Amino acid sequence: SKERIEDPNKPKLDVSKYAKAERYHLYVSENEVIIINTVQSDQFLKVNREGMNSEFLPADKLSKYKMESPLKIFGVFGQIDVNGIEFLVLISKAENVAEVGKLPIYVIRSVKFLTISKQKYKNFEYEKCWDYLEKMKKFLKSGFYFSYKYQIHKSFEGKLTYTTDDVITCFNDNIFAWNAKALKPLISKTNDWCFFVPVTQGFVGSIVVKDFNYVVISRRSYLMGGTRYNSRGIDNNGFVGNYVETEQIVETTNSIFTFKQYRGSLPFYWEQTGLKAKVKIHQTLEINVDRFLKHLNVMKRDTDYNKIVFFNLLSNKRTEELCLTKYFCEILKEAVVKRGIDNVFYDHADFHAITKETDFTNVDKFIYKLFDEETVGYNHFDYDVLTDTYELKKKQQGAIRSNCLDCLDRTNAVQTKFSFVA
Repeated sequence: SKERIEDPNKPKLDVSKYAKAERYHLYVSENEVIIINTVQSDQFLKVNREGMNSEFLPADKLSKYKMESPLKIFGVFGQIDVNGIEFLVLISKAENVAEVGKLPIYVIRSVKFLTISKQKYKNFEYEKCWDYLEKMKKFLKSGFYFSYKYQIHKSFEGKLTYTTDDVITCFNDNIFAWNAKALKPLISKTNDWCFFVPVTQGFVGSIVVKDFNYVVISRRSYLMGGTRYNSRGIDNNGFVGNYVETEQIVETTNSIFTFKQYRGSLPFYWEQTGLKAKVKIHQTLEINVDRFLKHLNVMKRDTDYNKIVFFNLLSNKRTEELCLTKYFCEILKEAVVKRGIDNVFYDHADFHAITKETDFTNVDKFIYKLFDEETVGYNHFDYDVLTDTYELKKKQQGAIRSNCLDCLDRTNAVQTKFSFVA
């Protein structure tokens, strides 16, 4: 065979940055798949490859299985069906990208797929599944994060590690747990959720400077989590497209400071297919006001804010964007003025009109006007040695929710400004 000739200009993969997979051990035989959580050692998961059913068994039944040379993985993302063939999605590579309270947060770098149907895994046409699996693999490498101990799927509230009840609540009620649906085929009773780790899509990054640890965590909702032109507006329950909660954490020796802000599609029924397609607004004003009020409840799921500020960055010159702005103002007038919702505020800045290239200084006057330390502010926690938790000293009173058309570039620039001020 010919020797492979490496491209000298191609950057070499630094395998040293990847963490070691020790948490889950997986054993595969012709009839079953055994998965062990090495930390939660009281039970293990058995997947029957004949009946396609799974069950949790007590640890003392492990002795009947012959197990050698386990496949070590970081976790189980879930189970998927591709052309009638069932696959387990396994987290095979992960990298430590940040820490809060010295608890590591990992990003998924690669996944493996294991066929679990005995009748089909020997003779199935893999090529028929190949395209979908490759897309799935690429997708799961595009910003999916997890932590064994830190509640990455939820904002910091004083305690660093999470309990069994926290995991159960997360999988059943958290809009940022992307693998909840994929894990359901493996779950038979509520407590089984504790065997798995929640996975969140978004971004996690950190910078450590002397005694300061600066961390940014963005959590993207899986509800209406489609691509930008296919996921616009709101659904019946008040969830919107491209909804992201971004939390910045500044950790010092004995204190933690946090600040949360939000982005998301304009909260009413509208759509736009493609960049040049016309915007279409659906339903009556009354229905859209009702959905807007439901969206306020979505924003207050974790924190009951006293003040919510909507900062709109749409253009006044682009007809489609101006149409959305005018309609949103009608909704606000109906909800805030006529129905007496007194904790909602609104401001509008035509971002493109007031900025030039990379000079965003004209936005500053809006930032300082909207971010008020008393009515918006940030969270301040001090470490309590006796309880081994962080005690809340100052609470973030208000939330700022920014949007442009796609909640991407313009929103990102403005949220950066708010972050610096906070």
